[in-house]
Amino acid sequence: MSEVPELIISALLKIMAQSIFGIFVPIYLYRLGNPLWLIALYFAVLSLSRIVAAIMSSPLIARFGPRSVMVVGAPCSGC
Repeated sequence: MSEVPELIISALLKIMAQSIFGIFVPIYLYRLGNPLWLIALYFAVLSLSRIVAAIMSSPLIARFGPRSVMVVGAPCSGC
């Protein structure tokens, strides 16, 4: 598992890119003319999907360990 540090760095870069992207999405949606309630709904659905994904992946992490799940999950998440 010598590729694990590269996977961790890749995951961190992905999280940073998503955070930067996440700053501009609401501004862009608002400038397109979407109402604030729709933008809030977008973030609510996004947060709910992250919660569901965390709940579904926690048994796998408990059983196989975080490194193994990260190695298998990296190609699935586009990392």
